[in-house]
Amino acid sequence: EQFERADEVVRNTGAVIEYGGNQASYSLRDDKIQIPHRERFNQPEFYETLFHEMAHWTEHPTRLNWNRTNSDNSYGLGELIAELTSVYVAGEIGLPLATLPNHVSYLKHWLEQMKADSRFLFRCTSQATKAADYIMSFSRVEEPAPEPVFA
Repeated sequence: EQFERADEVVRNTGAVIEYGGNQASYSLRDDKIQIPHRERFNQPEFYETLFHEMAHWTEHPTRLNWNRTNSDNSYGLGELIAELTSVYVAGEIGLPLATLPNHVSYLKHWLEQMKADSRFLFRCTSQATKAADYIMSFSRVEEPAPEPVFA
């Protein structure tokens, strides 16, 4: 059931995804995600990787338009944002994080690279939240607010 929810989230975005090859990536120029076939991963890891690439997909000018040419938006920052976005989306849909030690190691590596920038963590978590919210916005169902009860 968790994987069905993950498939629904991916499908609802309308992202162009091509399966095959040996490496996961997002092409801004072609506006498409490339990811190896599911069989190359365990299921949670497949979705964690796909959500990472979908975070990069949100950078497109027609979506969140996160400008990578700005010197503040470095490669390292973009990778960390994508990794956090993957964790945020997986958490929201209840997907078990099969590779949590890998996430921690990956995040730790980029944080160590960016210690000199006091604003780094705030920019990173803010953009990751925006990316996760954007990805999930295609699948969230608004629940009606309860009627106020007047006594």
